[in-house]
Amino acid sequence: MTMYVPLIKSAVPRKRYRFERHEAHFLERVVPAGSIEYEYIIVVFGDGAEQPLMFVTSEKNNPGANLEMLRELGIEQNELPSTEGQSHHLCLFDAQGHHNLGASDDWGDATKFEARALQLLTETLGSLPRVI
Repeated sequence: MTMYVPLIKSAVPRKRYRFERHEAHFLERVVPAGSIEYEYIIVVFGDGAEQPLMFVTSEKNNPGANLEMLRELGIEQNELPSTEGQSHHLCLFDAQGHHNLGASDDWGDATKFEARALQLLTETLGSLPRVI
């Protein structure tokens, strides 16, 4: 099974982190390759792996693009809580799929996104990150 991943054309590396057995890259100035726009992405690789293990993303709240993604995933819009007025979604992509972890203006702020994403990765990977 192929992992569902963020579709991007390019991004600028901002920072790298080392977890016990993983490396993560914080990307900004992301140029999308599809209808979903990303403010920031942290991509995680296992040791020696060429393919990403997971992504944590800050997705811009774009109602039109969100509807398209929901249709692709087979989800009805009325099944989800309203995110009107909240600028970004915090999302996780892993082997089980795409997980929306909530909408907030905070995820459009690099410092707040980074703090929450690293907390999530620490819980998921079981080790603390250090900047490399």
